[in-house]
Amino acid sequence: MSTPLLGLRCTFFAVVAALAASGCGGGGGGGGGSVPPGPQTAAPTAAPASASVAISILIPKTSQSRLRRPHYISSATQSASISVNGGTPVVVNLTSGSSGCAAVTAGLQCTVNVSAPTGSDTFDVKLYGQTNAQGPVLSHALTSATVVSGAANTVPMTLYGVVSSIVIALSDSSPTIGTPETIAVTVTAKDASGEAIVGDPYDTPITLTDSDTSGAAPLSKTTLSAPSDAQNLSIAYNGAAVGMVTIGASDTGVSASNVTSASFTPHSGSSPGGPTTFNDWPTYGYDNKRDGYNPNSSNLTPSALSNLHLAWQTVGFDNDYNTQTQPILATNVAGHAGVLFGGGTTGIFSAFDALTGTQLWTRQLGTLQYACDSGNSDSIGIEGTPVYDPVTQTVYSMSNSNAGPNAPTDTKIVQMNAATGAIQAQISIQPDNVGGEINAARDALALAGARVYLGTSSPCDKTPWRGRVAAVHSDLSGSPLIAYTDYTDYIDNGHYSGGGVWGWGGVSIDDSGNVYAGVGNTDMGPQTAPY
Repeated sequence: MSTPLLGLRCTFFAVVAALAASGCGGGGGGGGGSVPPGPQTAAPTAAPASASVAISILIPKTSQSRLRRPHYISSATQSASISVNGGTPVVVNLTSGSSGCAAVTAGLQCTVNVSAPTGSDTFDVKLYGQTNAQGPVLSHALTSATVVSGAANTVPMTLYGVVSSIVIALSDSSPTIGTPETIAVTVTAKDASGEAIVGDPYDTPITLTDSDTSGAAPLSKTTLSAPSDAQNLSIAYNGAAVGMVTIGASDTGVSASNVTSASFTPHSGSSPGGPTTFNDWPTYGYDNKRDGYNPNSSNLTPSALSNLHLAWQTVGFDNDYNTQTQPILATNVAGHAGVLFGGGTTGIFSAFDALTGTQLWTRQLGTLQYACDSGNSDSIGIEGTPVYDPVTQTVYSMSNSNAGPNAPTDTKIVQMNAATGAIQAQISIQPDNVGGEINAARDALALAGARVYLGTSSPCDKTPWRGRVAAVHSDLSGSPLIAYTDYTDYIDNGHYSGGGVWGWGGVSIDDSGNVYAGVGNTDMGPQTAPY
């Protein structure tokens, strides 16, 4: 176990060398005669006054107490480079055998002499862990001072520890979901010799990173300019059922491989009715059988029913006060333990954090306007339950839109990124709209294998229309339709309509891949022009 290193201030003592001036005079000639002046020459220009500046460096012993907090000089220091006003550095070794170095009780006391002009000077001092200013820099100082002629000058300087590696540790790597907790964070910055930097400050600040984007685990501070900034550093975990949260760090000149990050993963409680992890509920009725049975859930037992309570609610999100979709649930999306997806009748598709109800994102997917024979008029947005694909972490929704009341409809399947809502692909499932059909999707989507299924019906039995089931590639590429089936034969003159897929669950699919659909309002008129 290495001992943290402490150092002392470097102090500059300046002694200005006096410049001796000499002159000569001529004697008078006999008889008081004058001597003609000789040729005149310019007086020599005096060189700028300079000073011998003595820099005192105390390299501490490794056994010094942790409790002291001087400015940082590493006990591993073996040499220094000193540059004045950006000039050529003076390189000196700082070891027990070096000139100007002597052992003292506190460590090794070294004095280095450099020449500096009088006036305002800039001193750049770097300390190294190897002799002859080789290897990485352990500490660094850049300061300005005024050297006064004819006086001993003291130039104070703060040496900053140069960070080479960073180690992060957490007081708890497995907090309990549903229980807020303050998690202590320890950040240890080390120099290139492997010694912990305990003096103030760092040569460049450390920036901490937090993988959680939900706000469930904020850091109390993200910029550390000195070891003192890491005191009482913590994460305010709010108890949310988020996935793994990783705390990392970066600093100028520190490679990612020299950063040891730390993570915590909330776990579920064990008390009856207490917090628990989520299971995916990816489609209407849990799976394509639409029976609502989740074989992976065991917490909702008769004895736990009394513990059910309202955790959160949202009303009229984005001014959409109506939904006919069953919310679906996806686990471990973008750091959230669970994300709920659903659509509204104004065409808004939304994602919510399942634990807090925080709205994560929304997308407007369009609306269909219609006017019924009865005189009623309205619009249809998203009226069918979406479906989630955990493999690609994408979610599929329907989209109904047209240019105006009873105008031909464009019904689409839209694929979105579950974490961000970004639309990845979309495809129309209306291969034709004979005679101005007004077809709309109002039922749940289904995902089986590499196909997505969606049924259509009518806004309000407004003739002409035809129910159908369409199947498309799950990446929504290639031929627009793999297959589609109409349940009504449409005749231009007869206007036979019907065969709508009205059920909330859409189609059902068994383990053998057979697809089942229920239809309603089927018109059994003449079939002379099938489509």
